[in-house]
Amino acid sequence: MTVLTGLIAPGFPRPTENNSRPAIGPLFRSAVRTAGKRVIGAVQSGHLDDGTAGLLCIKQYGGIAVIQAPQTARLGDRTDGATR
Repeated sequence: MTVLTGLIAPGFPRPTENNSRPAIGPLFRSAVRTAGKRVIGAVQSGHLDDGTAGLLCIKQYGGIAVIQAPQTARLGDRTDGATR
């Protein structure tokens, strides 16, 4: 999914990052391109570091990044990457 002119749109073909599909990074980056500092991104449990770069992009443009505490996440390795 990506954000186009303020609407969330399914991407075809769906973007792949870190061998993960669907990937949250493209959604976060497209949201920043559309809404800038008004974006709030959240990462919960998952695998690898999908979402980490997207959250960094959100923060760099003045948005808010939220992560689930790794110790409470069902699969904490995604949130571990986002805490670095």
